[in-house]
Amino acid sequence: MKKAIALLLAAVLPLAAVGCGIFAPGDASRKKPGPDKRTFNVGVSIYKLDDSFMALYRRELEKHFMLMESDAVKYNVTIMDATGDQIVQFGQVDAFVAQGVDVMIINLVQSSSANDVTEKARAAGIPVVYVSREPGEEDMGAWDKICYVGVNLRQSGTYQGEIVRDLPDSGDADGDGVVRYAMIAGDPECSDFSYRSDFSIKALRDAGIVVEELFHQRGDGDRSKGRELAADALARFGAAVDVIFCNDDAMALGAAQAIKDAGRSVGGDIYLVGADAAPEALSAIIAGDMTGTVRNCPIHLSHATVGAAIKYAYGEQNNTYIMVDHVKVTAGNASLYIQ
Repeated sequence: MKKAIALLLAAVLPLAAVGCGIFAPGDASRKKPGPDKRTFNVGVSIYKLDDSFMALYRRELEKHFMLMESDAVKYNVTIMDATGDQIVQFGQVDAFVAQGVDVMIINLVQSSSANDVTEKARAAGIPVVYVSREPGEEDMGAWDKICYVGVNLRQSGTYQGEIVRDLPDSGDADGDGVVRYAMIAGDPECSDFSYRSDFSIKALRDAGIVVEELFHQRGDGDRSKGRELAADALARFGAAVDVIFCNDDAMALGAAQAIKDAGRSVGGDIYLVGADAAPEALSAIIAGDMTGTVRNCPIHLSHATVGAAIKYAYGEQNNTYIMVDHVKVTAGNASLYIQ
């Protein structure tokens, strides 16, 4: 278990007062440069910029760095797309090192590659903020100038399971006493997805619910694969599938279409849960096409990242783990987050 988990102080990390609202930029973002303005260079590598969640995260990251500027300081932020390729990301890290950036923000393609990135950064004396994809505990102990900003993916999986647990029939859509499920998972190289898979089912078992896995395949966060795999599961196991768990909303949205194509009804004879609370997934929940999702707020996550990066830029230390809580989202509260 991680022992060094903490949230950033409100003075360093101003967040919206309610839920995950947009933090409106203030006058600081419009101030003109002063004569003695200090400039920090920040290199950011994101595993895939066409990932819907990371696209939202990227936009808010840029906005919040701008908000934190003043007459005395400016942040030059370079954001690069690793295109889901770890070799490409290593090249981006090398480029940031060659440029002599003050701090790097890395959303790893593969969590297992964290130590290689850390070694490059340590040799150059550049602190690293890892975000969203959690390195192993041993990797996080490799240097005192690295930290992880993210969410507890064990909590994410647990919340997925609890959404199903709290249904009137506890997910047993056909009423035979066993919750039979299909699992559409993410990249196994990313421990985050494994936690979602494992802890969603653990939450049901911990509640005394009998479960049976019928199908477990890798969809890699791709909507079309989610549809294809869900269609395969439904064709092979038919009405026996009570619940489809997806490691993210992109795959869940694909699965929602497959459920319709199979003549099944979410909330009627099957349930479907995702994760990340992407805007389209929230709309699907309101429309009754998904049962629920788990909100990993890109705004809070990006604000925490900026706060950690700025502390490193100024030569300060961060807690090793800076965590942001998830929120369960169902039809009862989805409208609160849709905007």
